Amino acid sequence: TAMPSLVREATVASAGGTSIIYLAALTNVAPELYDAAEVDGAGVWQKIWHVTLPQLRGVMLVTFILQIIGTSQVFLEPYLFTQGGPVQSTTTIMLLIFQYAFQSTDGGSNLGAATALSLLLAAFLAVFSAVYFRVTRSWSQN
Repeated sequence: TAMPSLVREATVASAGGTSIIYLAALTNVAPELYDAAEVDGAGVWQKIWHVTLPQLRGVMLVTFILQIIGTSQVFLEPYLFTQGGPVQSTTTIMLLIFQYAFQSTDGGSNLGAATALSLLLAAFLAVFSAVYFRVTRSWSQN
């Protein structure tokens, strides 16, 4: 139950910033679009599906990639709450990098492994972001 607890805490902690982003995007939706949808006979769900969501699509795409990047860089919660335990069940990639760099079991540090893992994470996130933006390009332009 350690990892679900950390996920729940991190979700609640980041929900405020994401909510502010979505609220700011919602203020940019023109009220005339809702009026036009109502004249056309659209119900509440149809207004959400055909007016609100298309207007928020770009924000949703960017927010999603930022959440993926932020999730892959989780360090603070596992370090403060469990330090990777019990039995390494809450060790994240950032916590592993920290352990390689500063908490080696033989008294020294393994900066080479920490650097290599950091570069692999950066490369993976860069490739993932590029592929994601390439795949979603048509969605964000419509």
